[in-house]
Amino acid sequence: TREDYGEILESLRLEREDVRSRKEEAEDEGDMEGYVNHASLEAIYQSGIRSYNQAMRRMDQYSANRERILLEKQLTSAAQSLMISWQSLVAQQEYLGNMDGLCLAQYEDALRQMQAGLATGDAVDAAYRRWTEVRASLTSLEDSRRIIYQKLCLLLGLESGGSVSLQKIPPADPGRVGMLNLEEDTRKAINNNTAVVNARHTSAKDTPAIKNKRIKTAELEEKVKIQMAQLYEETLQAQLSYEAAAAGLAGAEISWADSQARYSMGMLGRTEFLQKETEYINKRTAFVSADLNLFQALQRYEWAVDGIIEETQE
Repeated sequence: TREDYGEILESLRLEREDVRSRKEEAEDEGDMEGYVNHASLEAIYQSGIRSYNQAMRRMDQYSANRERILLEKQLTSAAQSLMISWQSLVAQQEYLGNMDGLCLAQYEDALRQMQAGLATGDAVDAAYRRWTEVRASLTSLEDSRRIIYQKLCLLLGLESGGSVSLQKIPPADPGRVGMLNLEEDTRKAINNNTAVVNARHTSAKDTPAIKNKRIKTAELEEKVKIQMAQLYEETLQAQLSYEAAAAGLAGAEISWADSQARYSMGMLGRTEFLQKETEYINKRTAFVSADLNLFQALQRYEWAVDGIIEETQE
């Protein structure tokens, strides 16, 4: 519509310039009747130009674009949530891929030990079940990952056949947590929240309606305050989990490097070495998960400040 108005406006301006030129020619030639006619047409075109300018200015105002802006925010937030879900599945798949190799190695190790009389059939069966469970989980994860990928492509208007390559989400920035200001952010969240804004602008003509409007607005504002406090607390908890996971990974990396060195020198048995590798992979996966959770917590909090609060948080 705005493009249509722009084309009409340009046409009116060209017509105005044409009649203005004709008006000036009529004036130079002393043709008063022609002058009056062209002056009248110029005024009509000028009035039309003014009307279309005003209409286009109204289109540029926030009130005229509020629904579109809100939809854009909602779609962007939804796309980010799907991307985080996809990244979480990728991390789980990577973890299970590592565990698949480890569980297979442990199963083969158990078989050899049973043949040497050092392990029972129950131990072998347990190792085999762990391996098959991991492989089944890998298949299920691949299906879930494909579904999330297709949903994300659909939301973004992209081909969902696999031609689009999704990159990794950047690491979370723990320093952003210290920059959050709950009081100030809550005030912004209230002023940006659609439900609150709509309640504030609801028409109320008599005393009961005005009172109901005030009560409803206050309730919605209080609801946003509670939601913001919850999101803030979740972000702090996510930061603590991140720090704990980072510390755990740092210690695991030292232990894993030591285990690799001892195994290469024959000072560590294969079974114990595989167990050490499992412990390291668990710590590394825990950190990846904590990093992604912190990233998501920050996203949810910042979207809430911008007026978008996920339904799961309400």
